[in-house]
Amino acid sequence: MCHWEEDFPALLCLEMEGFSDVMFSHLKEVKLKGLLATNVWMRLIKLFLGKSPVLVRMLIKTYISDDDPEQLSESLSKTNSFLAVVNAFRRASPKAEVVFDVEYDPDCGDH
Repeated sequence: MCHWEEDFPALLCLEMEGFSDVMFSHLKEVKLKGLLATNVWMRLIKLFLGKSPVLVRMLIKTYISDDDPEQLSESLSKTNSFLAVVNAFRRASPKAEVVFDVEYDPDCGDH
């Protein structure tokens, strides 16, 4: 399994301030898939939303794998927090729609 923070430490610098002169002027659709509620992925999502003036749709597909009711409840709570944070990010495109697809997958650690 890949841990972005450990395997790609250079990606930790993905902050909006570091990309003040960058625009994704032709980016209309983004699809992200995996365990995305990490700091690096959140920064990347924020960057795409904030720097894509013609973005129409961002699909975020993530997984929950907990079978234990308490763990499942905690995972759902964390997922809801993740969704709320992403929905609060500034968007360069007034048409940008963020679509969340959260699935149960007991093997999600393999994605």
